[in-house]
Amino acid sequence: MNSVGSQHGFILAVVLWTLAALTIIAGTISAQINSAIDQATQMEVIAERERDRFATEQTLLFLISGLPMNAAGVDLTPPSLEEVDEIDPLSLDSEGVDTSPTLRLDGSVYDGIGDITFAFSDPSIAFSLRSDYQPDWTEQLRVLGADSRVAGRIFDEAKDYQDADDFHSLNGAEASEYEKLERAPPRNRIMMSPFELKNLPVSQARPDLIARLIDIAEPAGGFGVNLNTSSAEQLSAAFGWSATEARDFVSRRQSYILSGQETTGALTGTLVQRADIVARPGDAVRIMLGADGRQHEWINVRFTPNGDGAPWIVEYHHPVDLPFRNVQSGTNAADGILQSDAQARPATSWPRYRTYFPAELSVDG
Repeated sequence: MNSVGSQHGFILAVVLWTLAALTIIAGTISAQINSAIDQATQMEVIAERERDRFATEQTLLFLISGLPMNAAGVDLTPPSLEEVDEIDPLSLDSEGVDTSPTLRLDGSVYDGIGDITFAFSDPSIAFSLRSDYQPDWTEQLRVLGADSRVAGRIFDEAKDYQDADDFHSLNGAEASEYEKLERAPPRNRIMMSPFELKNLPVSQARPDLIARLIDIAEPAGGFGVNLNTSSAEQLSAAFGWSATEARDFVSRRQSYILSGQETTGALTGTLVQRADIVARPGDAVRIMLGADGRQHEWINVRFTPNGDGAPWIVEYHHPVDLPFRNVQSGTNAADGILQSDAQARPATSWPRYRTYFPAELSVDG
């Protein structure tokens, strides 16, 4: 009997261990299946986001190339000639200024397709990286928080990076310094995009400052100041305003499309005089795309309506990890739509805009 009982006990143990092993195997397989499902879901989300990003990008290219520009950006509903004649540039009420629904080129964030958001800026009035006038660099970098020593280093390194010779500036860097840092040597040509600032040795010590300079700089900028589109940092450097005054002006101008220095003076209470104030955006646009603060891309596009071939030329296209500048909460744009730090202006708020930006696109077409 003892022998039979022992055999039964052994068989029971084998069965239990077998069941336990099968349970573990089944659990492992189930975990792998769930992981594969999660990965497939994530890939689907990424694919949908990429589709929405590309659809937003292409829609924006079509939109900007086909619609007129006003002083602040892309005019979605241009006023009639009669309405233009009635505009009083010194009046600051909503009935006396041009309040056409506008995609502003001042960094304001808008909804695109799906969960993609986008913003525009005007490269022509950005800080020029090709400027060889050091006081301009010093003043702009001072506004960004750099002292004169750091500003001098950035200027000299940018100069050495772009000039064709190997002569070392006082605070600059040539091939030997880049070699010590195990970096590629300077290009010895003009910068083609602001992201080349990250190649400078100083970017390793001050990445925050270089990131802020990238935000407002362009290789071919420097054509003046646009009162509708220049950033707070650019306005501070141009007019000597404090950071608070510049931010307040940027917040208040969201309700208007400023038509001249007199209008700006009436809005700010300050006489604004500069010879290089430009009235309209240039023929290039920086398009910034992103979603949830990730997967951002910057595209610099120059439009060539009178040229041969394509209606636009992409001058640079960079994936970047840089958050959008949010507009001040509680302000209203010219279209009367509330802007806040929490969300972009909805695309469906403008009838013509809804045609270009549906809430979602069918995967099947």
